[in-house]
Amino acid sequence: MSQTESAESGVIVKTVKEACAEGLVVSGGGKEGIFIKEVKAESPAAKHLSVQEGDQILSATVYFDNVSYEDALQILEHAQPYKMEFCLKRKPPGASALESSTAERQEASVTTPLSSW
Repeated sequence: MSQTESAESGVIVKTVKEACAEGLVVSGGGKEGIFIKEVKAESPAAKHLSVQEGDQILSATVYFDNVSYEDALQILEHAQPYKMEFCLKRKPPGASALESSTAERQEASVTTPLSSW
């Protein structure tokens, strides 16, 4: 966990990576913002996240390792109208033709265009 002072007043708290948010109850929305209303005792969130009731959630990162194709589509579909930041892995230019054609075939079999959402 790391903390930094915010110019707007308050402290920015970054939680550990790869922790589950199960057990968080949130409130608010819209211009008001999203706030932690409750942290259920003995939940994964209570055990692994350093969140407190009243904290405002500014952003969240979802890790796509071990996420099913269907779940990834649902996450992206629901997040589509909101600002997002991606962390991407790209093959370096000049990858061999065999690697490229294999990767393209695999990608084509699992890619759903955003326009179909």
